[in-house]
Amino acid sequence: MASLRTKLEQALDHAYREQSFGPLDPLFSKEEAALVEYEQARSKLTEAEERWCALRVALAYERELMQEVQLSRKRLN
Repeated sequence: MASLRTKLEQALDHAYREQSFGPLDPLFSKEEAALVEYEQARSKLTEAEERWCALRVALAYERELMQEVQLSRKRLN
């Protein structure tokens, strides 16, 4: 995305010098598409991080339950 932004900035500079803005449309479209792709990836990452946190909490809970069961069995013996 950084290289696309660099190309866009260079094209904008050239367009201002030449006073011709028609060729910029494809670059703006590419940047918008890249931004949409980035936002989707960021959303997926957030969802994955939330699932990972939920799994960690569930694992900690399961470990705690297992320790309680082991302690209860020791008391019965």
